[in-house]
Amino acid sequence: MTRALVAFVVLSALAFSIACGGDDKPTATVGPIGTKSGAPSVSADATTPVDGGGLAPAPAEPSLDEAITLITSGDVTAELGPGELYPFDPQALAETAGATPSCDNFQFDFAWQVQYPYPPENVTLQWQIERAGADVKVAEGTSGEQSIGCDTIDLVNTSADSITVAVKYKIGGLP
Repeated sequence: MTRALVAFVVLSALAFSIACGGDDKPTATVGPIGTKSGAPSVSADATTPVDGGGLAPAPAEPSLDEAITLITSGDVTAELGPGELYPFDPQALAETAGATPSCDNFQFDFAWQVQYPYPPENVTLQWQIERAGADVKVAEGTSGEQSIGCDTIDLVNTSADSITVAVKYKIGGLP
């Protein structure tokens, strides 16, 4: 009962912030859609060789909320040209793992780190979802961690150059 109440309160607050925070512009930035700060958080594990012999750090390990049970996890390396986007469909990823969690009890937690160019100077990227016909920015930066519900989310390269981004994710739900 307590877990269900906590999930209801969190999801209600999330729905309220989404419903009240947008505007009619093509790209809107609203109050927190995700449950994480979106602040950069990088693993100390440097694994990807880059030009000049250095290593780009791996993304931090995503962390599901305490009450959430892990359904599946994985990692993706996305190569994006200028202006390109890479879509993530958390529900489809969960279904591929053999689960069909309800959106009422769903968490998609992800962390990212630009791998190329590294260091990521002059690189800009953002994560966005669509709400009422407008793209809504959920997070931005060359590295970070964020958590959302079961929305499809796009990684968008807003840079003038091609980039490579490593993404780690965990998907969970309430038991």
